[in-house]
Amino acid sequence: MGLGLPVLLLSLALSAAHAHDAVKCPERTKAKLEEWRDGITKLVIEAKYAEAKKAVDKCFPDEAPGCYGDLLYYLDFKSNPYQYPSPFDVERSYPLQEQYLKTFKDLPKELQKSPPNPNYIYIPPDIKKIADQKGWKNILYQTRSTGGFDGSGYLFLFAVSTPELDIIIQPSPGNNDKSNLHHRNVLTVITIDKTKDPRVGQMKRFFNEGKKGTYRWDSKVEADGCIECHASPYRPISPLGYGAVDNGSPMSVEDQKTVTELNQMLGGQQIAWAKTMVNGKEVRSGPPIDSKPWGWVPEPATAVTRKKEFLLSCGATAENADQVREAMNCFGCHNNKDRNIIHDQFKQREIRFKILGDKSMPHNMTNLGDPERLALYKCLVAENNQTQDEWKNSGLWMKQMSCRGNQFKGKPVTPVKNQTKKKVKSQ
Repeated sequence: MGLGLPVLLLSLALSAAHAHDAVKCPERTKAKLEEWRDGITKLVIEAKYAEAKKAVDKCFPDEAPGCYGDLLYYLDFKSNPYQYPSPFDVERSYPLQEQYLKTFKDLPKELQKSPPNPNYIYIPPDIKKIADQKGWKNILYQTRSTGGFDGSGYLFLFAVSTPELDIIIQPSPGNNDKSNLHHRNVLTVITIDKTKDPRVGQMKRFFNEGKKGTYRWDSKVEADGCIECHASPYRPISPLGYGAVDNGSPMSVEDQKTVTELNQMLGGQQIAWAKTMVNGKEVRSGPPIDSKPWGWVPEPATAVTRKKEFLLSCGATAENADQVREAMNCFGCHNNKDRNIIHDQFKQREIRFKILGDKSMPHNMTNLGDPERLALYKCLVAENNQTQDEWKNSGLWMKQMSCRGNQFKGKPVTPVKNQTKKKVKSQ
């Protein structure tokens, strides 16, 4: 009896040591790296953060494969949630590590006042004429959507492109006033870095100073206030008369071509949200990393929410259930590889608009009539509510990037620092 406690303590100590020693580090092959990541992901899902961190620190004390970036970011966040400021705080309190528009001089000289004033940017009243002369792709249109931050019915968008950056600028006239192109309360400027893979987008908002065409310069980069309507930093435009949706007059052939080119150039693939460093840690803006994608199920062929009984319960009919099922696979394209996911913070009204309003989604499914589209929207809402737990248990957001055996060489995917070992102060 007297030896019971010491023996028990020794047994526990040996068990703990054995558990740590039993962590077998992966071979540097694609299959083994991904298999090992699956095991650590399972620990994180089970909230065994200390155990997961110990394994990571043992096998990758300084650098880890680039395909582990999302896993390490999420593990550190879950282990130290109070050390990460919110995206709202990041936007207002911390400068971006790399900001594409640092000063007003990074914009074309045509948007600078004369004489130049570092506190302001300027949209001249003949900006469309200037855009045409400079060869900047541009379009003046009436929107089917909300009209941006201040509800303008008419919008003007032009894109200034260089080999490295696309700068998309959207002033607008007031409602029904096509002659006054600079009269808007909010000027939106989106900058996309084309040298990165995936491309990185940053959004800025500038506010009118009460003088026509004059907007105060602001160094902040927006994200937190934009994600309700943006799956990515740039959202393709939806002009009235574009495509075969409206009963009214279509846009001219030339304008239709311009809109298609703008949307393909700026929104046809994944664009990452900006990130910065706070106290030595990477902090990402945009939606939370574990946000559930719309149109995702573990196995589309066997998922309960894709079976006929479920589809009939949410608005499909026996005749159109197959069409609705096929159209529900949003994640097939919006998967953070080809395009950004349609995340949980994206408002339902915007999903409804894309399916029932401008009918731009699902892409290339022109065979869907109004009854099928209404059933599609209702079934997506029902499915999204029902599959939240399955998404949380999948851990897919931590392991979407494919591993490669040569990632430690820095090419083609650069290794990531193991920031789970960083000691930082609480905010």
